[in-house]
Amino acid sequence: ARSDLMDQAVVAESARWGDFRYDTDSGRWQPDDFARYTPNQHYRQDQAWILRSYIPQRGAVLLEQLRSRNLYPLTEAPRFRQHGGSVAVGQALTISNPNPAGVVYYTMDGSDPRDPAAGQNGVSATAIRYTRPPVFNESAPLRARVLSGGEWSAINEATFFAGDLAEPSNLTVSELMYNPPGSSEDLEFIELVNLSGTDTIELGGAKFTEGVQFSFPINTRLAPGGRLLLVSDEEAFVSHYGPGLPIVGQYDGLLDNSGEQLVIENFTGNVILNFTYNDGSEWPSGSDGEGYSLVSRDSDLSDALSWRDSDERMGNPGESDNTRFSGLPSTDEDRDGVEALLEYATGGDDRSPGDDLATPVLSISRDGRLEIMISLNLSAFDIDISLEQTSDLVTWEPLVGFERIAIIRNQAKGTARVVYRATTPQESSTKFLRLRATLR
Repeated sequence: ARSDLMDQAVVAESARWGDFRYDTDSGRWQPDDFARYTPNQHYRQDQAWILRSYIPQRGAVLLEQLRSRNLYPLTEAPRFRQHGGSVAVGQALTISNPNPAGVVYYTMDGSDPRDPAAGQNGVSATAIRYTRPPVFNESAPLRARVLSGGEWSAINEATFFAGDLAEPSNLTVSELMYNPPGSSEDLEFIELVNLSGTDTIELGGAKFTEGVQFSFPINTRLAPGGRLLLVSDEEAFVSHYGPGLPIVGQYDGLLDNSGEQLVIENFTGNVILNFTYNDGSEWPSGSDGEGYSLVSRDSDLSDALSWRDSDERMGNPGESDNTRFSGLPSTDEDRDGVEALLEYATGGDDRSPGDDLATPVLSISRDGRLEIMISLNLSAFDIDISLEQTSDLVTWEPLVGFERIAIIRNQAKGTARVVYRATTPQESSTKFLRLRATLR
C-alpha cells in the first residue's frame, strides 16, 4: 500500500522531532505535557484509525453533508447485481431500485440516460426504461440512473466484458517488427494471435503497461486462430503493406531497437503477456535492421530460441509465417532410416537422402564435459523436440544436467544448430541418448 512507503520516513521523522518539546525551550514545557512520539505508539495507531474507521465512514458523512446543501440528490442511484467485470455472452444483469419509488433508465452505448437539454426530467433518446435485465451480447459500458419525483439520482456506471477474456493460455505475440530497415521506425508492428482453436477472446480493457503504450477498446474480439496488428504509424503501414489488414490501432512510443520488456495486462491488472526481446548474439540477426521481422515459434517469448527471422523481407503481417507437418509421421520415403516427422523437425527432407541431421552430434569440451549439438527446423512451430537419456534402452527420461551454450543460425535455410553442455564433467557410466519429436 502507498502508506507502507512512509514507514521508514516516519522513523526518521520521529528521531528528529519526536522529543522536540523536551529539548527545546525546556523552561517553558514540562516533560509530562507531551509524549515522546514514536512510530509504533502514535503513527501506526493513527494510521490504523484512519484506514479502518475514518475513511470507511467518511463517504456516508460526506454524502449527507452534500445533500444538506442540495449538492447531491436524495434519490439513491440504482444498484447492479455485479459491478462490472467479466460476464458470459448472453448473460442478463439485474438492476435494482433502492428507492421506494421512481423509474430506472439505463444505456449500453456510453451515453447518459439523462438529457439536461430536454428539461429537468429530460430522458435521453438513447435511454432504455428498465423493465427487464439488460443482456450482454457483447461488451458494453452500463450506465443507469433513477428518475423519481422530478429528481435524477447520481449515475451508476460500470464496464462489462462479455465472453472469454484474453489470458496467457490463449494469446501470444506471433510477429514483431521492432527495427525496420533504414532510419524511420514508421513500419514497426506487433502481431497478436488467438491460440485457441475454438473460442473467440475479448481483449477489451487490456493494455500495454511496459514498452509501448496502447489500450484495447472494448469489443476488440479475436476469432479462433485470428490475428490483429498494432502499428507505430498506421498511414505509413497501410501505404507499404496495403489496405485490409487487421489493424486495431496505433500505439504510442516506439519499440526499442536494442530490445526491451513488453507487458500486457487485462482490465483487472493481471498479466497476460510479459517477455523481453533482445538483439543479442543468440537472437535472429535479420530482424535487427536488415528488413526481416521476428516470428515466434514457441511459448517462452523471452527465450531467443522461441524466435526466428521471417521468411520474407518486411515480414508477413496478418498471416501465419510458420509451416505445419503434413503426411504420416512414421513414413520414411527416402529410406534413410529417419522417420518423416524427425526429418521435418531437424530441417531434413524425407523425399531425398541427405546429411544426417536427426542424430545428435557428441563431443567433449576441454574441461571434460559432454557437449551435444542438435539441428532444428525453426519454421516447425507445431513440433516439440526433446533430448532423452537411458541406461538400459527400456526406460527413457528427459535429459537433465545440461545448459544451452550456443545457437548457430542458418538464416537462408531457416535452421539452427543448438549446442548443450553438461554442467559437470562426464561420468564413466554408459548411457544412451536420443532425439524425440512429437506433434503438438
